[in-house]
Amino acid sequence: MRSFQSLLGLVVLSSLVFLSGCGGVKLADASGRLTMDGKPLDGMKVIFVPDAEFGGKGRISSGVTDSDGRFVLNYEHAGDTPPAKGVAVGKVRVYLMDNKADESGRGGEDEASGAKIDVRVPFAYLNLQSSPIRFEVTKGSNEFDIELSKFPVSNSTPSGNSD
Repeated sequence: MRSFQSLLGLVVLSSLVFLSGCGGVKLADASGRLTMDGKPLDGMKVIFVPDAEFGGKGRISSGVTDSDGRFVLNYEHAGDTPPAKGVAVGKVRVYLMDNKADESGRGGEDEASGAKIDVRVPFAYLNLQSSPIRFEVTKGSNEFDIELSKFPVSNSTPSGNSD
């Protein structure tokens, strides 16, 4: 009987720890497609960050684009807890990392050959402070179509939608 109570207590405690992992943040399903000049961008990490300026709470969510530019967002938990599917509900800012450029996602030089590695999108999209991409994540399922411009306009939203 004692071991049953201990097991039950452990299960309850584990459940509370798991449920508190999101810290009361409401998550919504989110996916989308990333293109530039109508062409899909593969190997780009799309990072959604809750916008604290507008009361956004929670951790980042991210996803990597496939060959068709499609991505699915996963909410990052602290520590070793695996990510959960989704993104925090509320206003978000979005920036990108080019996984094909280098480890930083911001370009550089190939250490072996010294060849320059260019990123495929303008630098403005690679920095949270300069990225013009903003969305509002709503409850339920969200689809974000992000069409990039070679000449991003600061503090504006690119063409796209959140359904």
